[in-house]
Amino acid sequence: MSNTYRTSERSEASQAAAAAAGGGGRAGAGSRRIDANSNHDLLLSSGYRSPGQSRPASPGLRRSVSEMQEQLKMYKRQMEKKDEMIATLSAGRSSSSGAKVTFEPLLEAAAAPSRELLSGSHYRTAAETARGELAAMQVKQEGLEAELRELRGRLAAKESATQELRAELESHRENGARHASLIQSLRERLRDTEEASGALSSARARYDAGMQAAQEDARDMQARIAELEERLRLHLAEREQAEQRAVTMDKRLEDAVDKLSRGLNVDTRAEDYPVDLLASRAAELFQECVLQRAKIASLEGALASQEVEAKASRETIMRLVSEVGREQKVASSQGQEAEALRKERESASQARRSLEREVEVLRERLEAGQRAWDAARRELAQWERRRAELDGGQRASEHEARAAHAALRAFRSQLAAILAGGDGDDGGGRGDRRPAAGAGVGDGEEDVKERVRQLVAARQQGKALTAELEERVSRLTAQLHREAEQSRDGARRVRRAEERAQEMAERLRAVEGELATGDVLRDGLSFDRQKVGLGGRGAPCSGLATCPSFSRGSVGRRPARRPR
Repeated sequence: MSNTYRTSERSEASQAAAAAAGGGGRAGAGSRRIDANSNHDLLLSSGYRSPGQSRPASPGLRRSVSEMQEQLKMYKRQMEKKDEMIATLSAGRSSSSGAKVTFEPLLEAAAAPSRELLSGSHYRTAAETARGELAAMQVKQEGLEAELRELRGRLAAKESATQELRAELESHRENGARHASLIQSLRERLRDTEEASGALSSARARYDAGMQAAQEDARDMQARIAELEERLRLHLAEREQAEQRAVTMDKRLEDAVDKLSRGLNVDTRAEDYPVDLLASRAAELFQECVLQRAKIASLEGALASQEVEAKASRETIMRLVSEVGREQKVASSQGQEAEALRKERESASQARRSLEREVEVLRERLEAGQRAWDAARRELAQWERRRAELDGGQRASEHEARAAHAALRAFRSQLAAILAGGDGDDGGGRGDRRPAAGAGVGDGEEDVKERVRQLVAARQQGKALTAELEERVSRLTAQLHREAEQSRDGARRVRRAEERAQEMAERLRAVEGELATGDVLRDGLSFDRQKVGLGGRGAPCSGLATCPSFSRGSVGRRPARRPR
């Protein structure tokens, strides 16, 4: 019976020790996960949310919380088993020490009657029974002492595990401090990223507004370019008509010169300027006519005719002087027009160089695009003003062509009148007035020729201006395409920057989640240590006071929690 009792007690003690060892190992292995989840459950129930948690818990999170609660309940049952095992070990030690104290008096009491009653068989039998029970109790005591030593070794192992947990707790504290500093730096980087994203969004809005304005300006410019092209076509048609009229006038002038040369019997084919030859021939004929008239007047011997001749000569001189003054004024106005055209050409070349500089600036900075468009609009306005000036010049040239045609008709009529007067008119007064008219007509022909050359030069300048405007339109179109490509590149860069900002925000949320998990693990370890300390202080036996693992105050002390 005693052997059965010892065997049952030993098996119960070994099972309790195994349960304690297994529970301690499982607690050491899974305490972090269980306590972390339980503390995370407490944080969720208290309304705490991590910095990256901005939405309510999902169904999967609720399931994980329920699983954590179940694990917490299992952990509580394991801690209760640990408390029962510690109480059992404490009770076993006290019973073993009490047996050691009480068995020695029994041995002495059993030895005394055996010395006194050696003669009686009854006492001998009682002594033998007492000796057997004493031996059984000694064997039981030895087993209990062995179990006690084993339990002390296990307690020492548990103390070493506690030291390891302390070291791990310190490392977790250090990691928590590092994580806190990392979180602070990441938050600062997040604020910088948010500011940069805000600046990017505002810049993108400004850029979109600028692009819309630029597109509207581009559409206006295209419409303006189409209008200018239409006006150019009209001007070209008008210039062709003016050229045709000039060619027609040249042909008429040649016909008139041919008729005059045939009428005067003068060969003008070898002369570059037959009009001069005809004018000289007409002057000779007129001189001959004047000589004849002078001879007739001298034969008549009239002093009054000489006075009339002198008077007519004075009038002719005055008229010639006035005509020379008018021609000088016309020549000066033409020189001023040529100077104005030269200045316009220089200003056009300067505008082209300034446009090239503006194109370079537009390639370097997108923000200067609006200024380039404004400059282009101003230049287009200047071109329109110049076009209007050219239109006015064209109308003036047409007016001058009509005047030249009228002068040509007057010249032909005057020449015909001179020839008619030389043939049949002997009147002195009228004959004296015709040389001045013929000389005036001759100057008008030179003016017509000069004006025709000016029209040809103006046409060439108009062609050059048209080519320059077409080149300007092509440059503006290419510039518009380049700016559109730059706008698309800017939009792509903005999208890439937004994607990078989102990626950094996701990484920051992941790091904050990891740091929150580390904090929860640290709190779980603190909670585990607190539970272990409370279980050690609540043991009913005072015999554990001699154990080194329970004699220190650090077992029940909960580490200070780092402020969040």
